[in-house]
Amino acid sequence: DVLLDRTTLSKYEHLFVVYIAKGLSPQEAYIKAFPTSNPGYAKQKSAQLVKTKRITTAMKEELKPILEELGINETSILKNINTIAVSSEKDETRLKALFKLSDPRI
Repeated sequence: DVLLDRTTLSKYEHLFVVYIAKGLSPQEAYIKAFPTSNPGYAKQKSAQLVKTKRITTAMKEELKPILEELGINETSILKNINTIAVSSEKDETRLKALFKLSDPRI
């Protein structure tokens, strides 16, 4: 419960987010950021961490300057998903895009 409910990042979690932003997989980032070398443990714990709100928020903040430099923002992403939902030839692709547009986490 403490892992899920806490709102502030620990120093290890901050490093974890930085490593993910640099392109490492969550498992690799966990091994580099936390005091463990067990790949199975790192895979399990990193999967739990990336699902927490504080980590996803920190990852968005870490990537924000890079996305701004590329001209990517929430509006442009939603416009592109909408374009796909409207113009895709495959029903499956249109349906996935519509579900993505309806996702409240966007």
